[in-house]
Amino acid sequence: MPAHAEGRSPLGVDLKIRDALTWATTNGARIMGLESKIGSLTAGKLADVIVVKPRWNVVRSSFPTATVVLQSTAADVSAVLVNGEVRKRDGKLVGHDLTALRARANAALDNIERAVAAQHRFGPDELAEFVGQAERGASVNYAQAYRHLAAR
Repeated sequence: MPAHAEGRSPLGVDLKIRDALTWATTNGARIMGLESKIGSLTAGKLADVIVVKPRWNVVRSSFPTATVVLQSTAADVSAVLVNGEVRKRDGKLVGHDLTALRARANAALDNIERAVAAQHRFGPDELAEFVGQAERGASVNYAQAYRHLAAR
């Protein structure tokens, strides 16, 4: 039975860089029921594209997907086009009232926090157990990664 179905953290993870990119693109579109419209650069779909600017500490790579996925943050995105329309240019959002967006985001967070508090799902003991499981899982994953590198 998968770890998540048992309510525990997995002790090992076999993921590739391409998996993370797929989560953000095609899988994101599929989970929203929009895979026929977005999620990949395909003829007939809406063209959503980001442009990641190079930084001084990121050198040319033989694996550009890994470089973007592992070393880039939202701050590195210099331009965003959604359905061909520029939504971010030179690192700044275009055509948005950021004060109003911040107020909406804060209101949404308030609603989420109230809903979580009403569930009373995690008390201090449950939270400590969850963190302990996460730490054990991370330790195992790091150990496996180091053993893999040492074997090279």
